Amino acid sequence: MVNTLDGLRDAFLMHKISANTMSNPLAMEAWEKANREPSKVRIWVYFCMSGLEDWGKTVVWSEING
Repeated sequence: MVNTLDGLRDAFLMHKISANTMSNPLAMEAWEKANREPSKVRIWVYFCMSGLEDWGKTVVWSEING
C-alpha cells in the first residue's frame, strides 16, 4: 500500500510502463510531465491515464500530503 509522498514517488519511478500505456499518447504525455516533476498531482494524472490496474498497488490518495 502506498500512503506517503515518498512512497508514491518510489512507486512511480519503479512502475513498469505497459504496452497498452505506451500506445496511449495522453498517458505518455502525463508520464513525461510526472517524470520531470514527480508531484502528487502529476503522478495522479498519470495513474489515471495509464489504467489503475497496471500499477498493481493500492494508493491511498487521501493520506498523501503534497
